[in-house]
Amino acid sequence: MPAVGKCVARARWERGLSQEALARRANVSVWLLRKVEQGVRAPTEHFVEAVSEALKVDVLALCHRYPHQ
Repeated sequence: MPAVGKCVARARWERGLSQEALARRANVSVWLLRKVEQGVRAPTEHFVEAVSEALKVDVLALCHRYPHQ
C-alpha cells in the first residue's frame, strides 16, 4: 500500500482534522502519522486499522475511497 499515506492525508483533511488530532484519536504518534503521510515510513497493519477506525473509514475501503492523486 504505497499510497496509503496520501489516502490518510486526504481523508484527514476532508474531515478537518489536524495531524495531531488524528494521531490522538488513533492513539499513534504524530511523528509516525507524519512519516506515513509523507511516504517515508511504511504503515503497519496496526496503524492502518487504528487510523481507519479513527477516520470512520473501512480498512479495505481506505485507498479505494481516497485514491492517490
